[in-house]
Amino acid sequence: MENVYSIGTDASNHTVEFARVAGTLEAHEKTLQASRCLALTAADVFEDEDLFKRAVAYFKKGKAQ
Repeated sequence: MENVYSIGTDASNHTVEFARVAGTLEAHEKTLQASRCLALTAADVFEDEDLFKRAVAYFKKGKAQ
């Protein structure tokens, strides 16, 4: 799973502008929200065996065997 979210800038990663924005309260709040979503998704996968099996099958489908 790829986690992509905005911290409130169009600046590219690893630039001075991105670093400046990354230190703001808004960026921290957006990062916490994205982190919570990832954690809740992980909890769903751990608690639902069928969801886990479907996720593994989807992952394997996209990988060369």
